[in-house]
Amino acid sequence: MNNKERLKVGFLTPYFHNVRGNATTAKRIVSGLESVGVEVVVFAYEEEEFTSDIETRLKSCDVLHILHFYRFANWQMKHHFQLEKPYVMTSGGTDINHDLFDNSKRLMMESIINNASAITVFTDDGLQKVEKAFPTTMGKISVVPQSVWFPPSTNEDHLDLPDGFPKLLLPAGLRPVKDVLFLMDILVELKKGFPKLQFILVGTILDDKVYEQVKAVEKRYRWVKFLRDVPLEMMPAFYKWSDAVLNTSISEGQSSAILEGMYFNKLIFARKNAGNVSVITDNENGFLYDSSVDFYHRIQKVLLSVNKEKQIALNGKFYVEKNHNHKVEIEKYTQLYNKIT
Repeated sequence: MNNKERLKVGFLTPYFHNVRGNATTAKRIVSGLESVGVEVVVFAYEEEEFTSDIETRLKSCDVLHILHFYRFANWQMKHHFQLEKPYVMTSGGTDINHDLFDNSKRLMMESIINNASAITVFTDDGLQKVEKAFPTTMGKISVVPQSVWFPPSTNEDHLDLPDGFPKLLLPAGLRPVKDVLFLMDILVELKKGFPKLQFILVGTILDDKVYEQVKAVEKRYRWVKFLRDVPLEMMPAFYKWSDAVLNTSISEGQSSAILEGMYFNKLIFARKNAGNVSVITDNENGFLYDSSVDFYHRIQKVLLSVNKEKQIALNGKFYVEKNHNHKVEIEKYTQLYNKIT
């Protein structure tokens, strides 16, 4: 492509308007692309109607960037959308940890993945899993780690968040894989030693059964609060409020919440899984726990050691600044687009 021409990218994401992880990823990438002069046509294929106007606008793009393997493959099958332009596929966490291991879903994804001009994943673990599932992709997969980005906000001062110590934050959508109540019994035990403990869970309701369980816990314990659909631009206020950010997920692609917590110089306590291991070096820039009891001993020890607490949090901030830079992430994508057009 002529470098003097303005690159036009069609960005297809399952979500852009709802408060979900894929929407966070999409908004961050789109904002970054626009900041370097790329023209972007966004289509949220799970939220928006697929009209002839959208189809025409996407066909006018130089390259398409598609977020989430399985969701898009499923949508494409239903709408018969023809991929006539070079395209990049970026995996979601569910793709890497679940859908690749489902034979019927893997078969549905096979064509769009094998025919992609390029594929990106967030971690080395993700690369290995895609290559194993689709050997023909070897050589065209790139690891592009997620970065941290927030839209501007002017409303942080209006939040009324409870005081206490420790103030624990768990950002996660309410669905089984996030296992948001995994630590609940041990937090009750921890509160005996830290009577001013506060626990806030923020996220979108994606599973009614999990939501009912969370409501029951919130009703039972006054120090537990669930806040739904907090917009991305408001999240900095919650990170600043917290003393530690928790992750309880059974599996992860690469947790934006962990990176965001590190960015705000906060302690991270994350459940041990491949996605979290790709970000956290245990006892260096955060803490990985295998069980609720393991979490209890780790957080209790750290909360009683102020110097260690500060150093670990600082290491996390330095790690994110070095390895998850927004400018670098966008440069990698634009280089990839230019390579395949």
